[in-house]
Amino acid sequence: MHFKKSLILITIFDIIALISFFSVKYITQLMLDKMPGCIFYKYGFICPSCGGTRTVHNFVTGNFIASFSYNPYIFGIIIYLIAAVIILNLEFLLKLSFAKKIRKIIFNYKVIIGIAIGYAVFGILRNFL
Repeated sequence: MHFKKSLILITIFDIIALISFFSVKYITQLMLDKMPGCIFYKYGFICPSCGGTRTVHNFVTGNFIASFSYNPYIFGIIIYLIAAVIILNLEFLLKLSFAKKIRKIIFNYKVIIGIAIGYAVFGILRNFL
């Protein structure tokens, strides 16, 4: 019973992830065409997520070097999220034991807090170095 629920949830999650991945190309292009300027940029600062939309758009279209150049931190977050989806699939669909150990590491609250702190530090360093 528990396996069936997990299988259904992971399958639904995978379908949503695939639809999102393929539609994000068009959504980001629309955002690039219609978005107003960043308020941080108007005052001479670069926010930590500046270039994030271009990073996602270039990543999805396969321009990985351009994607990394716009915002390396967001690029890393994309890789982290892709790895998380793969690990969840390995654990729940294929029942691989090492995937459970990896999941416990990448979804640890310390890792999540580290990502948030890294994001803040990236924003500071981006403006003052």
